[in-house]
Amino acid sequence: MIGDTTLDGGYSTGLSLSPQDTANLRKAGKWGRFLGIISMVFLGLIILAFIGFGGTMVAMMSGGQFGGGGAATGLIVFYVALFAFSFYLVYLLYKFGAEAVIAVDNNDSVAMTKSLASLGRMLKIYGIITVIYFGIMGLGLLFAAIGGGLAAFG
Repeated sequence: MIGDTTLDGGYSTGLSLSPQDTANLRKAGKWGRFLGIISMVFLGLIILAFIGFGGTMVAMMSGGQFGGGGAATGLIVFYVALFAFSFYLVYLLYKFGAEAVIAVDNNDSVAMTKSLASLGRMLKIYGIITVIYFGIMGLGLLFAAIGGGLAAFG
């Protein structure tokens, strides 16, 4: 079992973790690293599928029936940005996991700081995405209510 670990670089006023805390942090780090790696692999497979089958979609859109080549270019740019954003979130999860394990194994406060910074950044981004999602859903409900009211009384 891991002994009482202080992850503050030797300062007496820093954070001190109990053996159970360090075991939980190590477990969370291992799972974060595992999920990060698996997610990167699946993102790679999705990108390969997009490259393989996306040509058909681009060819259909370039025919003029769906808006011409501009729509296909816009769609490609959208998906590239989506994949890059997704990869960044997965990278933050992986970095949290890898640094957390290093922090616990080596009693390294710098790795602990990096680990928590990555986790904090990832959760902040997920929080912003959630607020945006709720905003869009709220607008959708508002427009549905307005549309229903206009249909009923108009």
